Amino acid sequence: MEGAYLTGVIMGDQEGIGPWVADTIWENVNLAVVKWSQVKKLRDEYDALQGKLNGQVKDRAIRLDEHEKAVRANRQLALALQAQGLNEHATRFAYHAQRLQRRVFWLQMIQQRVKLRQRGQALSSWLFSWFLFLIAGYGYRPERSFLAYLFIIVFFTVFYHQLGPQLLWNEAFVISMTAFHGRGFFPSTFSPGDPLALASALEAFIGLIIEVTLIATITQRFFGK
Repeated sequence: MEGAYLTGVIMGDQEGIGPWVADTIWENVNLAVVKWSQVKKLRDEYDALQGKLNGQVKDRAIRLDEHEKAVRANRQLALALQAQGLNEHATRFAYHAQRLQRRVFWLQMIQQRVKLRQRGQALSSWLFSWFLFLIAGYGYRPERSFLAYLFIIVFFTVFYHQLGPQLLWNEAFVISMTAFHGRGFFPSTFSPGDPLALASALEAFIGLIIEVTLIATITQRFFGK
């Protein structure tokens, strides 16, 4: 599409479904003149999400191929938009690509004639992708990490108070906050062998995972290629 003139072109239909764009070369094409807000999803993605093709249920191989194509389409368009400074639209399509990639992992796992090791790798990738989605929306929904943070703090505050009735609510809250951020427990409150100490160590580990995940996903979003 080098040198293509897109001014006034309507990219989405009435349902907001855009065109097929997988493997399109966007070099020297001015994407800023297109109203990308009208495009809710690309045709590549729409087709991949359909369960049937020509009235017949798609087999697993076709579904995998279409999903991989949809991932590629969204990523390529996101990179092209980002290169032209259209970051808000680029972010949306990049997020779609991540969600589709999660489905790719699942489809890879359920393919026929796949070795057990490959199924295991696909399963672990699928589970980890779900984790990133729930915790931070792949870096595009950082507010989820804040909600997870609040949930963990409140949960362990209640847990500490139940394990140690001698603790006041504000004391349990302070212990939860310090444990989450890796500050550990207070020796004057409970010893390393107490259930409270074990709970504190568990919360510190969960806090570390959430913090590292948030930093990694946001870094990948803003600085990844």
